[in-house]
Amino acid sequence: MDRQHFMLNTLPKVQSDGFQSDNDSVIALLILALGELAIEGTYGEPISSAAGRPSGVRGGTSTNPPGLALFTEARKRIGFVLTGCELEDVQVFSLIA
Repeated sequence: MDRQHFMLNTLPKVQSDGFQSDNDSVIALLILALGELAIEGTYGEPISSAAGRPSGVRGGTSTNPPGLALFTEARKRIGFVLTGCELEDVQVFSLIA
């Protein structure tokens, strides 16, 4: 993923038009989900503790991990965009993996 392209093209398009059923929206949702997972996984509260010691797994809960809502929204839109053979399709597959 090219950060400059994402920040200059993808994100402003999604910001101005809202989330649609297009590649830019799916890519933005997946990147935001990964970002939420990274932040909460690093700085979030431990999901449990045993014998007074916190778990090494952080962020969210075991049934609602960080980024799940964004990931689910991206999954709802994927069927509309993965019909071609373009670089964006490869990026979607890579991000969802």
